[in-house]
Amino acid sequence: MQKYYLIVLFTALVLSGCGTIVEFDATATAPALPTEIPDEATVEQAASVPEAAAPEGWLTYEDTAHGFYFYYPPEFEVLTDADSLYGWEKGVALLYNGGQSYDIAIQIWGSAAEMEVVYGRGDARMHVFERSDQLISVMNITNEIDSEGIIASFTVR
Repeated sequence: MQKYYLIVLFTALVLSGCGTIVEFDATATAPALPTEIPDEATVEQAASVPEAAAPEGWLTYEDTAHGFYFYYPPEFEVLTDADSLYGWEKGVALLYNGGQSYDIAIQIWGSAAEMEVVYGRGDARMHVFERSDQLISVMNITNEIDSEGIIASFTVR
């Protein structure tokens, strides 16, 4: 019986904490998605600075089709095959350093609105690079020590 009262009390507290109730209006038109890149994402401009050398012992990955390259430690794998990219509809490369998750996901988007459909108004772990008529997002999924170093070396041509 005490368990029942605790459940009722917990439910009442949760419901009282929800100050706003949102009603769904099926006749309302959906607002237009913003055309700007989300505020929370780190937006990078195409690099106009001289290319930095790779850290000692790091490898280089270059994607000539999408115009970018980056450096990465040899213990990481760059996965670009269809099996690895399954579930990453806009994915072009995933970096993996063992474990249960990919470490970095690189995706190509036609617009900020298209990216927002998947990620909402952004994520502090996402870095976004502009290149001509596309956006390249680089998501730091696991926050491994080397992940930010890899992302810092990301260069758009």
